[in-house]
Amino acid sequence: MAVDLPKFENKYGLILTVCGGLKNPTAKITEKNPKIPPVAKYDTSAGIAFLRAWIKGKKETYLHVDCALSKFFPKGKEPQITCKKDKIFKTIESVSGIEIDSQIEACFDIPFADLPEKGTIRSLYAEQKSADISMQLTGAEVSFTGAPLQQIKWNIRKEKESTIVHVWMRGERVTTVSDRYLVESWDWMNEQLSIFVLGKR
Repeated sequence: MAVDLPKFENKYGLILTVCGGLKNPTAKITEKNPKIPPVAKYDTSAGIAFLRAWIKGKKETYLHVDCALSKFFPKGKEPQITCKKDKIFKTIESVSGIEIDSQIEACFDIPFADLPEKGTIRSLYAEQKSADISMQLTGAEVSFTGAPLQQIKWNIRKEKESTIVHVWMRGERVTTVSDRYLVESWDWMNEQLSIFVLGKR
């Protein structure tokens, strides 16, 4: 089974992690709790991406998958490739069709200029002055209850010619392991980014 992988086309995305407990693990699982989780690479329009997946757990069985662009990692700290992606596809295939309570996380780097003028981050970042003292909120954490999206964290860093907002998001979904579930998880997280950060509905 070939698994569709996130291509990070939205120009902001850096990494997707999907990890969750399998509701009905099967006897097909042959490799569990590997000492070193296997890592493969694949090409995207945004550059080389790394794929890592393994099945873990003792009392409960979890499937953990990471997809990350090379630029997510500090220079010289990219993961070491240990296998072809087909091997990782087989790991995912071994639990295909099983329902999973997914914890989904994603990170994005967004130019400050791309944020909506009246959005939450821009509003909170506005400089406050009192006499000779100025203050700006350069990061925050927002939690949600009663919604699939659980948390948004953001911080602002200044680069040579631009200001970048690093956004980390976490949510929960019940899904079924399939050849499309990673792409569907990525699309869902991008929907949350559009609504809660970019102000698009």
